[in-house]
Amino acid sequence: MIFKRSLLSRLILFSLFGGVIVMTTMPFTYIMPMTYFELWPFANRSINRYASERARAVVFDSLRRHSDGELFIEDTPALRALKVQTPRFRFAVIDEATDTYVDGSSPELAELLDVETFKKRLRHIEIPDTVFRMKEDGDLRFLAGFERFGTVKLVTYGEQFSVVDLLYEVRSLFGIGGYWKYSPVLLGVVAISAVTLRRGLGPLRKVAATVAAIDLNSLNKRVPTADVPSEILPLVDALNQMLARVDSGVASQKRFAANSAHELRTPLTILRGRVDRMTNSTTKFELKRDIQRLQTLVEQLLVIARDEGRGPMLQAEVVDLEEVACAVVADYLPISLDLGRGIEFETDVSDAVHIAASDWAVQCVIRNLVENAVRAEPEGGTVVVRVLSPGMVEVVDHGSGVDAEDRDAIFDPFWRKTDHTLGSGLGLAITRELIGRYGGKIWVEDTPGGGATFKIALCPAEASAIADQDGSRPLGSLSSEASLPT
Repeated sequence: MIFKRSLLSRLILFSLFGGVIVMTTMPFTYIMPMTYFELWPFANRSINRYASERARAVVFDSLRRHSDGELFIEDTPALRALKVQTPRFRFAVIDEATDTYVDGSSPELAELLDVETFKKRLRHIEIPDTVFRMKEDGDLRFLAGFERFGTVKLVTYGEQFSVVDLLYEVRSLFGIGGYWKYSPVLLGVVAISAVTLRRGLGPLRKVAATVAAIDLNSLNKRVPTADVPSEILPLVDALNQMLARVDSGVASQKRFAANSAHELRTPLTILRGRVDRMTNSTTKFELKRDIQRLQTLVEQLLVIARDEGRGPMLQAEVVDLEEVACAVVADYLPISLDLGRGIEFETDVSDAVHIAASDWAVQCVIRNLVENAVRAEPEGGTVVVRVLSPGMVEVVDHGSGVDAEDRDAIFDPFWRKTDHTLGSGLGLAITRELIGRYGGKIWVEDTPGGGATFKIALCPAEASAIADQDGSRPLGSLSSEASLPT
């Protein structure tokens, strides 16, 4: 399966097969046309090489040894067929052990020169590679497989090319000897192809890395096309067009959500004013609680909509975390008391805790967590809101808690434990979104004795940013290097 998915492996395999096909068909597709049209003066020599190789192989295959050890050339069917096919074909084999012509050699060549004269001439001539090439000492070893007959010398004459010679060459190529002969070339082709193709696919890997870095907050980015090869340019253009469509669609949805939240804000304010004028009753209390929940959700949506388009990390202001948390607790105290729950505010610091964030964003985050905690807290219990240095807030309830397998899922949009769970499933998702925009993080732990403790960690503001909170310079940039509390 990995091979099927690997473009590099397939291209290397195709190049390997292509090399084998080229070497196999070269006599048919190159040498024969060059010879026929006389386009290359050495083409005739190249094409005769195939005839010489087959002729030598046929003669050597015909070598036999008598019981007394004397060599002779048997008139095998292959040798007879070669002589019938090429009447001018002559051959002679000299046995080095006896310095005599092997019985069965063509008399015309044997009578032309005696052995000594023939060997002396062989020492001083170099026959082209269409026959064989002699060493300076005159020894010839045609093939290792023929050494069972000792060292012999062979001369051929009159062989002529035919199509059968090409078929013999192809068969030899795909034999064991052919594989050994051409394996270095094929391995070289594979190695060069692997390096070349891997370098050639480098731009594609760069495109993949660029696309992988694009997320919901960077849909305005596009894949650069400056160094993209023309073969994959249509793919990159299609990706950029897709990103443009997604960016436009997401922006449209965000505008719709922002406009909807803005339109809901005024009716909710009017509705709350009318409920406040009602006489005290259970219905009034329940309506106020539900309206408060809706207002919290609308405020969170408006905060996100206000900061859209500024990127994943927003410019921040200096926020007094203790002051904001205390204000939220004061706002929810009447509601929680009406529900039979209490709220406590705790802090372990004597000085103000300043963080780099947005006042409205921090209020929305803490308000949402407090609302959830009050809803989860058993009747008669107390929710604890705790501010810790250097920039942490804990909201503690003593309810049923959050299962370990759900601690990541609860921050997903529209997540609810069951269909009967109250709420829209957007509160914690919006909370995480807001915190993430200011470089913070949120997580949940177990409360000792039962319940859930939501913890927020935000970047503390630097001293220079606190001193410059009059707005003369962008405070968020000054606090962006601050580390999160752990």
